[in-house]
Amino acid sequence: MGDPKNKPIVIALIRPILVFSVLCICSGIFLHFYKPVLVTENYMEEMLRINDLVLISKKAYTSRNVRFGEVVLHDTDIGDGRGGSFQFCNRVIGLPGDEIEIRDGFVFRNGVELDEPYVIAERAYGRIGPLVVPDGRYFMLGDNRFPSIDSRDERVGFIRMDQIQGRAVYRVLPLSRSGDISLE
Repeated sequence: MGDPKNKPIVIALIRPILVFSVLCICSGIFLHFYKPVLVTENYMEEMLRINDLVLISKKAYTSRNVRFGEVVLHDTDIGDGRGGSFQFCNRVIGLPGDEIEIRDGFVFRNGVELDEPYVIAERAYGRIGPLVVPDGRYFMLGDNRFPSIDSRDERVGFIRMDQIQGRAVYRVLPLSRSGDISLE
């Protein structure tokens, strides 16, 4: 049998390795389902502010479709200068088959003016449509309409389902504003 004096040394060496292994496995599982994203633009203010840390559910749309009003993280075809493309959080305003129109600063979906309490002071600028959202595509707008880069920008346009990275589900930081992100 081994020397009983060595047993505490072996346990002292194995315990941190086990703890580290469990933490790595838990982190891997967590990151399989969620993507932490730091907000770097003010396109979704007041809901999402610059430097908010948000969790994106990467599996949100494996069992159900995108819904009107949800905030999603999506890719664009706008190059970021480093060989990648910009990603934005925007609100889903138009689903496939919806008719979208922006006129006189107001947004209309299927002929009905949207009640948008989440939009800050500015109304939507420009005139768009009426246009029909193609199959498999989505029309996105930022809540902070004036500076937002969204579907009104020809570089973004309609968003394909394969561009949607997931749904914003939880604000982690700052702690004073942490909580679920719902259809605010």
